[in-house]
Amino acid sequence: MENSVTSHPDSPNASPRPVALPPRETGAAPSGMLRSLRVVATVGGLQSLLALLYFARSKAIALLLGPAGVGIVSLVDQIVMVVTQVSALALAIAPMKFISRTLNHGTEAVKRVYEALFKSLLISTLAGTALGYLVFTIRPSLLGPKLVAYKEFVLIGVLAVPALALTMFFANVLASARGYRQSLYFLLFSGAGSLIAAYSGIRLGGIAGLYWANLIFGAIAIVGALTYLHTSLHLAPHSRGFRLREEFRKHPDLLAYCTVLYVLSFAQPLSFLAVRYAVLKTLGAVETGYFQAAFLIGAPISLLLTQALRTYFEPIANRDLAVQEKTKSANEFTFSQAVSLLPGALVLVLFPREAVTVLFSSAFTPAVPFVFLFVLSECIFLTGQVYLVLQLGMDDLRGFFGLNLFGYVCLAALTWVAAPQYGLWGVAGAFVVSRGTVFALSYLRVSRKYGLRMPRRQAIFLLYAVVCLCLAGFFGSRQASLSVVNFGLRVAILAAFAGGALTFLSREERSWLGGLWMRWRTNLR
Repeated sequence: MENSVTSHPDSPNASPRPVALPPRETGAAPSGMLRSLRVVATVGGLQSLLALLYFARSKAIALLLGPAGVGIVSLVDQIVMVVTQVSALALAIAPMKFISRTLNHGTEAVKRVYEALFKSLLISTLAGTALGYLVFTIRPSLLGPKLVAYKEFVLIGVLAVPALALTMFFANVLASARGYRQSLYFLLFSGAGSLIAAYSGIRLGGIAGLYWANLIFGAIAIVGALTYLHTSLHLAPHSRGFRLREEFRKHPDLLAYCTVLYVLSFAQPLSFLAVRYAVLKTLGAVETGYFQAAFLIGAPISLLLTQALRTYFEPIANRDLAVQEKTKSANEFTFSQAVSLLPGALVLVLFPREAVTVLFSSAFTPAVPFVFLFVLSECIFLTGQVYLVLQLGMDDLRGFFGLNLFGYVCLAALTWVAAPQYGLWGVAGAFVVSRGTVFALSYLRVSRKYGLRMPRRQAIFLLYAVVCLCLAGFFGSRQASLSVVNFGLRVAILAAFAGGALTFLSREERSWLGGLWMRWRTNLR
């Protein structure tokens, strides 16, 4: 028996048309901004657990295999990910667009889209797996002289390509049809399986055992997701009378959507490769290491909050809602994301030397002066992504593709120009300028095409956040040692700037944050 609901509680404004799907997760958030703030906090917490699982997996591999084993595993993993990316054809991401869009059209419409995407992804990844396995078996020299001896591990790893692609696919299906919590719970389940596979597989069979265990636990996760979707949402992977070609005809933009995302999936790593090559060529290997350290300090920001954008806001942007509802939701999410970003970013820029030492070593301290610029660029990047995702939800593929591609090309070009003259300062500046330009252009585009207007409170806060990060970064990067006085001063600056952010919130929002803080303290005790 199918259940029906009359609204989607995750939406900024519920649609009045019935949706023949089980109710999505609900919450009693009385305002759109407060709802977004709660989502960002929840996703950040769950994503932190996911990051810990992956860190534990890396730690287990390092302890059981040593440096040489880690090097082999990292290379094999990279090859497997390349085969997965090439064979998935961006179909794993497509549920965010097409399932979200059909939610208000009834269960049958959602079933057909789900089945079409599932079968297409399964066919493409099985074909990619077979081709990759055949190529590496016949021509193992393509792996390079260093990996030929480990062909066995590559062949086992390639067998898990369909499971890897389907894991991301099901996470996106759950985010689109059920909600961000279910999506993250599934990713946590998969992450726990990867950790167990790493430990048990290596203990039982070394590196080969690791990849056999990955295959087994990946299959378990896929079977679990198929079962849950079939029993809870009545989404079956196969139904009588289904015609894949007919379903594709109903969604003529599916090919263009997947093509755009497919091209961009290669454009981003290529641009970063060009950046690293420019730094290596003009500044040398040591400076490249300093760049990597400074750049990766800001990575936790993206790691924790990108998932909130993808699992919460992206389905809303692609839903069948009025333009005003989508733009309002975009502003609410941008503001709540910025409020959540600022405290963590301030910690990184006020304690850059300590962050570099903990994540790398004291040998990387020359990277400290550049950390705040890379952290700032990550914050700008995440803010700009909201407006890019909004364009994608509005079917503005040309704008989404053009601005993303422009950003990647601009970053690479500016690095090649600035690195020889200004060193790592020029590289860091290239990140800030390229990402700031994309943010400005994407905002202008959605403003002109869809009437989005940034609220005054939000605009002032974004300016406040940039000033705070620059001032804190200027101070933090010039502190040589962590004395008691120095530490107290930095904590005071952090408290002052983070406290100042609270003045931009309403009383209701501040009250909710206060309650969250009290619950966190109680749990610690």
